[in-house]
Amino acid sequence: MRFFLNVIDYYEGDWRGYDQAFDAEGNKFHALAVRHKVNCHFFCGFDEVLQIELDPSYLKKHIQSGVAMRLYGPAHSASAPFNLPGAYIQGFLKGSYD
Repeated sequence: MRFFLNVIDYYEGDWRGYDQAFDAEGNKFHALAVRHKVNCHFFCGFDEVLQIELDPSYLKKHIQSGVAMRLYGPAHSASAPFNLPGAYIQGFLKGSYD
């Protein structure tokens, strides 16, 4: 079984082109770009949708603590940190195996 976390990030400025994610423990995850949308009027806004594959054993290990992550692009630009709470992971895994 494979699990994917879909992440949507909207930001303004320069395109970041996210291609990887790291958790707070330094584990690296591949981030596959699913959609990329640019909206330019006076300033440009970028809307990126990515999928991050998370191993079931990794999720089970973080069922209590949750997961804190950031997205990164090739120029080392980073997203704001985001959290996947432990209770969400627990509910998700329970629903996946029922």
